[in-house]
Amino acid sequence: SQALSEKARLVSTFAHEPSQYNSIEWKVQHFYESCKSLEYIEADREKPLMKIINNLGGWDVLRSFNLYNWDPHRVLRELHSEYRVPAFFSVSVVPDPRAPGRNIVEVSPGGLGMPDKTYYHRLHNDSSVQAYQTFMKDSAQLFGAPSPEAHKFAVDIFNFEKRIAEITPGREYLEDPVKVNNKMKVKELRTMSINIPWLEVLKACYPNGQISEETEVLVSSPQYA
Repeated sequence: SQALSEKARLVSTFAHEPSQYNSIEWKVQHFYESCKSLEYIEADREKPLMKIINNLGGWDVLRSFNLYNWDPHRVLRELHSEYRVPAFFSVSVVPDPRAPGRNIVEVSPGGLGMPDKTYYHRLHNDSSVQAYQTFMKDSAQLFGAPSPEAHKFAVDIFNFEKRIAEITPGREYLEDPVKVNNKMKVKELRTMSINIPWLEVLKACYPNGQISEETEVLVSSPQYA
């Protein structure tokens, strides 16, 4: 507590005259102040996120989705590059296991809503499953979804994630360096899963990386991909 108070005091002493507008000190102080402005954050409620959702094409639960204006490639690309959301898969940069001192792009499963894939094997009346579905229903209703649509959304998403869980590798697999360090070119990855715009997504995530179809990436689970 004392250390946090001292940091707050130091931040509050940063100069912020107009002549130093956009300086590092100005940015640190104003970022710190914005984090403290809870009344404004609470007042905005879901508006900032709704703006993003609508920009990406809307949400069927709120009846703001139009199939004819839906561009799944753009949405997938922007989710990964603009918002760092690991939709379906995760993209990151890791040390190259076969070339010390170099880095490589890694593509891995995007994860699940529940802590582990084994949760999806439980019966529908299991307390954890019920709590997760209630959480999703409540979340949808906070955005203004009617109760029936919110309930259907929660059930549908759980069943959809259950299908993803079936092909998601378990911890034993992911902790085995022999199994997860699979190098392949982007064009090979595209051949394995033609519905994913791999090159578009990777170039958007790393615009200065000079990524092409010949670029090698690390794929932790080819079966998942």
